[in-house]
Amino acid sequence: MSRFTRTHCLACHTPYVPRATACTSCGKPREPFSPRELLVEELPEGVRLLHCLQDSASTVLRIAFAPEGDTLASASADSKIRLWDTKTGELRQVLTGHTASVLSVAYSPDGQTLVSTSYDNTVQLWDARRGEHRQTLEAHTDDVYQAAFSPDGKTLASASKDQTIRLWDAETGEPQQRLTGHTEAVHTVLFSPDGQCLASGSEDKTIRLWDAKTGQGIQTLNEETNGPYYCLAFSPDGTTLASTSDCSFVRKGGSANVITLWNVATGEILQRLQHYYKPLQIPYLTSLAFSPDGQLLASLNPDVRLWHVETGAQLALIHEPFAYGWTSNLVFHPHLPLLATIGSLPAKGRRNPAYNGDEIHLYTLDIPVLLGKAL
Repeated sequence: MSRFTRTHCLACHTPYVPRATACTSCGKPREPFSPRELLVEELPEGVRLLHCLQDSASTVLRIAFAPEGDTLASASADSKIRLWDTKTGELRQVLTGHTASVLSVAYSPDGQTLVSTSYDNTVQLWDARRGEHRQTLEAHTDDVYQAAFSPDGKTLASASKDQTIRLWDAETGEPQQRLTGHTEAVHTVLFSPDGQCLASGSEDKTIRLWDAKTGQGIQTLNEETNGPYYCLAFSPDGTTLASTSDCSFVRKGGSANVITLWNVATGEILQRLQHYYKPLQIPYLTSLAFSPDGQLLASLNPDVRLWHVETGAQLALIHEPFAYGWTSNLVFHPHLPLLATIGSLPAKGRRNPAYNGDEIHLYTLDIPVLLGKAL
């Protein structure tokens, strides 16, 4: 099948013939040259759109794959969490419990537990298999932006607007430690792959590395930047940390954000990548992710760029023409060459044109083809 063809209908996710006037399974009419078709037509070599998951009820804020990769969880502005089947594209379940927008979701390493955070100042734990609510963790005094499990699944870390990071016992929900040091909201937190280190990014324009067991600060990473660190990503081997902030510079025809790759052991900068963006696009990157084998780095703003980590070469550009907001997010499948991103409907298809993130796009990646571009 050509990389320029869509494989599933947006309404029922069953196969259809490209450029037909309707899906042969559900009969839903579609325009031959709809905005979504335009997105597919512009896909680069080595990238193909597999599924388009439409959350017509609300704006999607964050997404996460289950460890097995069979389920994708999405956090939405309507205070709900949705679980999607990644093979069929079907919506499996809707989880309710938060009283405000859900800002993040993450799975435990064994896939048994799902954690979510929200503007309602809480961290909530769910039985990922049954979709049942387990526990509400309350200690933060302001919005909780993100949570992450340690690699052994025993500890949970949460980052909040209240300038703190909380460490919890993932089994009992008991609070263990309160990490302080940031002087503004903490937007992101994550464990290193070996579980020894915890990294956090803040609105105070610093990245802090912590000893995950003792909670003691190891070092502070900072560079000349104009704004907060919204997203961080560890390489699979844990030796490199990717970061981006509101650090940009202007060139003719557009501006660029800087992606910085750090040596975790020394705190030295290994290299910088320039992610260009156009006028009217948000002036900072909203998501970073390493591929499971560590060869690729994906960045989002709101177009997706795939980078060769070793050389810093840009391998592909995936246009997300209708995604303009700060909520855009991307994640790699844990085992397969799949990339999930939060895109958006065109303005005329949204209830409120100011909102984005009404679609989740699943792309298949031809890794040999992409890596061949780095040669």
